[in-house]
Amino acid sequence: MFNRLTRFLTHQLITRRMAISEVDVLRVAQDLIREHGTQAGIEADARAAELRAQDDERAAVWTRIAKAARTILERPPGALN
Repeated sequence: MFNRLTRFLTHQLITRRMAISEVDVLRVAQDLIREHGTQAGIEADARAAELRAQDDERAAVWTRIAKAARTILERPPGALN
């Protein structure tokens, strides 16, 4: 999963110069939730830590993804927002 998401984010960073929309962050967070369930935030945090260790700008995006995943998982079932 990380390879596909990393390619997506790399493309976004190159083409948009770090302007990753909130919609894109939410889409990736939802993909992580589908793949990792309640551990999605932890998985995104792990990826952010890996990238931060390499001084990679994508670490900030993965931190946003982790936060979004946690927010989605905290919603009551059936909630729209």
